[in-house]
Amino acid sequence: MKPVKIGIIDSGLDNENKLLLEFVKKGINLSNGKLNIKDFNDNIGHGTAIADLIARNFTSDDIE
Repeated sequence: MKPVKIGIIDSGLDNENKLLLEFVKKGINLSNGKLNIKDFNDNIGHGTAIADLIARNFTSDDIE
């Protein structure tokens, strides 16, 4: 089965969280248009928390 694609529009993602980064295929910083993972680092933690809630019940084969 193909993985379900999920988009999270939030404060970013902790770019040092290796577990969550397994799920990330691409991303964009909506404030400056940059596409590099380093450019959408989560400075307040909310986006990382939301991604963690979604990812904790799946594998990287299930969702992207």
